[in-house]
Amino acid sequence: MRFDAPEVRVQVTLDGAEEALPRALDLGGMAGARVVLHRAFALREVHTTVACVVAPTTFWVPGLEATVLDAASAKVRAGASLATLTPGQVRDGRPMEQGFTGAGPGLRASGRHVLGFVGDEADLLVCSAVCVEPEGDGSARSGCDGAAAASTVEAAFVGAPSPGPLLRLALAAADSPRGAVAVGLVAGALVIVALLRARPRPGRTH
Repeated sequence: MRFDAPEVRVQVTLDGAEEALPRALDLGGMAGARVVLHRAFALREVHTTVACVVAPTTFWVPGLEATVLDAASAKVRAGASLATLTPGQVRDGRPMEQGFTGAGPGLRASGRHVLGFVGDEADLLVCSAVCVEPEGDGSARSGCDGAAAASTVEAAFVGAPSPGPLLRLALAAADSPRGAVAVGLVAGALVIVALLRARPRPGRTH
């Protein structure tokens, strides 16, 4: 099955599955994030969910990808009612990919995260696909085989955003005492501007 959104196209192997009502997504802690794709499907006791979220990268820091993937895993674990979720190795590229497995009371799960950047502003795109099924005794073929783990994500991926001017100053400060002074001056100026804007203006006297 193929799912299309303006920013992304996702394809998952779901032969015979029927569409189901997905659980609500918790985007707490993700300022400005929006859900661009969220679908759920069921085939007997096998449940597959696909979700993609786009978020601004105004304060993006190089190397933050691992933190974002950890946050995505935490949300998948909570949303799928899993007791554990074990991430696999990250495959670098454009986009980055990471498989995972999980387990819960009488359940087992497998899936994959895809992380990249899209659009003129290099917004962050994170897609997660997870398949959950009864644990079983291991003798039968998994119903999740070839489902979430074999999902494909297509988008017009771009490079990671460049650090903003304040971050560039902070990085320079690590190598130069003058850079540290510059960071302090800029930060102080930003605080002063914020205070002046927030300060109530006195009323006119007649």
